[in-house]
Amino acid sequence: MANRITIPGCWRRSAGPTARTVHPLGMKEFRGQWYLVARSVSDRKIKVFGVDRISSLEVTTKTFTYPEDFKLADYYKDAFGAARPDNQEPEEVILSFQPFQGKYIKTFPMHHSQRILADTAEEVRISLRVMITYDLKMELRMYGDTVQVIRPEGQLGG
Repeated sequence: MANRITIPGCWRRSAGPTARTVHPLGMKEFRGQWYLVARSVSDRKIKVFGVDRISSLEVTTKTFTYPEDFKLADYYKDAFGAARPDNQEPEEVILSFQPFQGKYIKTFPMHHSQRILADTAEEVRISLRVMITYDLKMELRMYGDTVQVIRPEGQLGG
């Protein structure tokens, strides 16, 4: 048994803060930011809340039973970043890096699924098996012209 928590000051994208009652399932760190992973009491969906955007928090005396079949590591296994799409299958992503940037990618892999496909004087080509997320797209944009997306075509530009 674990306590429910109420998040009276949780922000939505388009409106002001809203109150949410959730069952906490775990914490996720990405890029130095912490996120609360929780199941919403109202719609039973798993949601992710940026801890820095929670304006107040109330731990209630009500309890819930932590789901035996939920493992945070399994939940994020194919995800990149804090967000994880509900109904999306992982895809093979193939990236070609310029050699200098490729040294960094080999030393600090982007994802646990990373495999090196080619390591030549012209490129370091890697494969990832991940869900296409906003966080992944933003990561690739940070590399600028040192990375080329080979696969999937056209899906990682937006």
